[in-house]
Amino acid sequence: MVLSPCGGPDTLFSALIHPEVSFTYHLLMYLDGWNAFYKAHGNMQTIRYKIELVPEYIASVLKHLAKAPSRRLMARYVPPTISTIIRILNECGAVANATKNHFDNVMALLGEVVESTALHKGLADEHHRQTEIGLNISRIKQVSDTFAIIHRKLSM
Repeated sequence: MVLSPCGGPDTLFSALIHPEVSFTYHLLMYLDGWNAFYKAHGNMQTIRYKIELVPEYIASVLKHLAKAPSRRLMARYVPPTISTIIRILNECGAVANATKNHFDNVMALLGEVVESTALHKGLADEHHRQTEIGLNISRIKQVSDTFAIIHRKLSM
């Protein structure tokens, strides 16, 4: 994490090391966004593949329950199959959370770029106002000097 060069002491940017280099961060934002969408697509394929296995396991458990040759055989077959279903669902949840984390990182980067841009715009606006004030002071001094010269000439 780096302190923002233009924010207050409590303004931290974790991704923007040099906020003044905006092209690099726009490119980074684009690549992170593309990477998040690419991984999300792959993760959704993985989730879909794993979820397609669950009905087969459930059908198998129901078939064994319907036959019910013995309690011992059911006790040996059903719990591992249900454990497999639970493992598949937990893996799908982990993949979905990883996808969400990728998008959270992209959104954090976007937020930092927006905040950095707003801070730099504020600084540029303030610099512009200060320049205008200096220019107006200079014009007033020039007009004042011109009136002083005219007044001296008229006083002679």
